[in-house]
Amino acid sequence: MEMFFRYGFVGCFNTAIHWLVFFIAFKLIYLDQSLANVLGFFVTVSFSYCMNSFFTFRANLHIRKYLLYICFMAIIYFLIGYIAGQLNGNPFLTLIISSGINFLFGFFVMKKIVLTVGHKA
Repeated sequence: MEMFFRYGFVGCFNTAIHWLVFFIAFKLIYLDQSLANVLGFFVTVSFSYCMNSFFTFRANLHIRKYLLYICFMAIIYFLIGYIAGQLNGNPFLTLIISSGINFLFGFFVMKKIVLTVGHKA
């Protein structure tokens, strides 16, 4: 349970950074929701991966698995933003859905697939 709380703690920072990047890209640079969402994801994914591997899971880094995770999640983030943009959806809804999927799905993917838990380098 402690691991899940650590993941949530890192996730709060990760979410704040993602939302900030999203709104800068969407409101100031005028990117559409899909690109703003993916940009926010790419800015925060390395921070999240490193913090979770060392702080949350105390695990070794695996670059190949990390890259697969990035590609898969980037597609998910893009699709959420794309659908929201096509429906003229509220940008807050795009962020809430993206953050929720990342929080729920990301914990299990990181723990079970991406990182080797308990074997810190």
